[in-house]
Amino acid sequence: MKRHAGMLLREAVRAVQPRCLIRNYMKMKGPRLHIGADILDTGAFKHIYIIGTGKATAAMALETARILGTRLTGGVITVKYGHGIDIPNITTMEAGHPVVDENSLSPAQSAYSHARETPDRTIW
Repeated sequence: MKRHAGMLLREAVRAVQPRCLIRNYMKMKGPRLHIGADILDTGAFKHIYIIGTGKATAAMALETARILGTRLTGGVITVKYGHGIDIPNITTMEAGHPVVDENSLSPAQSAYSHARETPDRTIW
């Protein structure tokens, strides 16, 4: 029983890792992006950006970028110090978490500015 409990715990932890969650929830099928029960025709959009914040955001953005491939235009994410990773076409900014600090405002302003200045037919 102890061995089974350990196996169940390991599988539960694996299942909630950002890569696993995103891969199970989001899929590209041709030009269609399936996000849970929703389906978006990416051909209807001129630009697709990723925006996010939080310590798991980098891993989630990386997997989302992999799924979107060349359809991804860019993005801005904010992560906890030390949790940033290099993601092509994505600007990664680090800030305090869970307590905001002086670096928290700049990423929020940057994300807001990007979202506000994008043309029509854009997914954020």
